[in-house]
Amino acid sequence: MFPDYKLVSIKQSLVNVFGSELNAIVLTGSYVKGDYHSESDIDLWGIFSSLQINDLKKIAEIMKNYAGNPEINIQCISSDELLTKPFKNCFSPVQLYVDGIVLHGKLPSYIPYNSEIRNYAASIASEVFMSSRHYITAGESEENLSAGRLLKWVIKPLSWVFRYNVLLKSSLFPRTFKDLAMYTSDEKELKIIGAYMEILNRKFEGSFIFLNELCHQTSLKLSKI
Repeated sequence: MFPDYKLVSIKQSLVNVFGSELNAIVLTGSYVKGDYHSESDIDLWGIFSSLQINDLKKIAEIMKNYAGNPEINIQCISSDELLTKPFKNCFSPVQLYVDGIVLHGKLPSYIPYNSEIRNYAASIASEVFMSSRHYITAGESEENLSAGRLLKWVIKPLSWVFRYNVLLKSSLFPRTFKDLAMYTSDEKELKIIGAYMEILNRKFEGSFIFLNELCHQTSLKLSKI
């Protein structure tokens, strides 16, 4: 269930406390990619004119009112910090400007270059590749891989790479699995997307070990810029 009620309430609480100092609230993560489940966090970004320690403490007090499931994961940053090189190296603005859904206000003016999106996608693919390789060399069992490890560290982030690559090829960002499958032509990628959908719907009956090997091959190819 999409937590509309919680998002509306959090947004209003932040606006009431910070007013015009709150430039934007952006929803990112699984709730904008359509792959959320009952234990998924709500990933939010608060973009402020400026931020002091006392502001962060005020945010912490607000968040205490929203404990429980789904858990809120909020990142806070100032508009000036957002697009500086050190922060871009830690938190790529791609996830805000491409994936994100603005719930309040507007983001500072910026359009990510295709090269920036491509580099970000390749860096995610590299991380996926190393996680997948680790599971192979560690001889992870079907039981361990099916417990959520493969989903969290390999399949889910690899699906983000698929989405970014569709965007680079077609200028369309697929928010649903249906759209992602529609604009994907690679056979191996389509198999991974199909398996991901089955896992989320608890209908996957294949081998997680084989699926990891498939992700290993695919992520290696996508990690090369």
